[in-house]
Amino acid sequence: MKIVFFDLDEIKPDKEILDGSNVNVEVIELSKNVFETDENDNVFDAEGISLFSTSRKIGSDILSKFPNLKFISVRSTGFDAIDTTYCKEKSIRVFNVPRYGETTVAEYTIGMIFALTRNIVRANNDMKDRNQLDIKSYSSRDLEAWTLGVLGAGAIGRSVINKAQCLGMNVIAYDPYPSKDFPNIKYVSLEELIKNSDIISLHVPSTKENYHMIGEENFKKMKKGVYIINTARGDLIDNKALYGALLSGHVAGTALDVLEEEGLMVGDDTLGMLAQRTKEELFTYSINTKLMNLDNVIVTPHIAFDTLDARKRIMTQTCKNIAGYYNAELEKPSEPKI
Repeated sequence: MKIVFFDLDEIKPDKEILDGSNVNVEVIELSKNVFETDENDNVFDAEGISLFSTSRKIGSDILSKFPNLKFISVRSTGFDAIDTTYCKEKSIRVFNVPRYGETTVAEYTIGMIFALTRNIVRANNDMKDRNQLDIKSYSSRDLEAWTLGVLGAGAIGRSVINKAQCLGMNVIAYDPYPSKDFPNIKYVSLEELIKNSDIISLHVPSTKENYHMIGEENFKKMKKGVYIINTARGDLIDNKALYGALLSGHVAGTALDVLEEEGLMVGDDTLGMLAQRTKEELFTYSINTKLMNLDNVIVTPHIAFDTLDARKRIMTQTCKNIAGYYNAELEKPSEPKI
């Protein structure tokens, strides 16, 4: 059985875990991504592939190159880049890693809250660029004076809540499936959270229902001077509406680790990629560029999850998923509903 691991770095598949599958697994390790693969790599006969979920859609044009494909083991929680409709049609199972980085992403989120509300990045840039300093413009408030609204109280959201409460913040949360197992969480409706939060942090998955859930109408309902943090998925926010709210001053600032069509912003061949995109995608690229040019916007390249510790946990669970697929006596693979 041939398994191909794409997008590998210094963290390699755990052969000891894979050997527990009790089948003869041939493991191919590639640093390149699935889009760069060609016939010379000798991988298209693979039964399983493992890759990072990217902002670039992995559709039938790619997956159909693997006629023997039985499963895809995504090395992330999100799997929205995978064409699940095609997978259903071809009975291809999709595995993911639901929990690996709740602390990792939560720490990054708290860091973004500090950097954004205390104007750390702008002050740093002004010092380094030898700009005339306006000390008063960097002034802010103590975090404990503000209300943090956490949109999505899953594992990551709960970790953010715990850390923010340790900082003395008043925290409210919205989740469509509130749990009674966490008495420290004050659940409110989505509308209450939108209206009453000084800082809003997003921790929900990318779904059809959540697409552009933060848009023009919700921005109008927010407090003037609100801050927006997004370490979840780029398409949760309508960036055109966000850009307008930033220009008007209704939103004081935003910190984004994710962007809609973010692959266009970090690719090595941006011009070549743009030539192949639709008008809608090009419009999104234009809005992203405008956002990144604003002083009150912090943008990072989808790295909130990325620590050595988290990547090791991801690989361990990925290998367990694969071993569990082949050996029913082992831990069952983590298999989200698609």
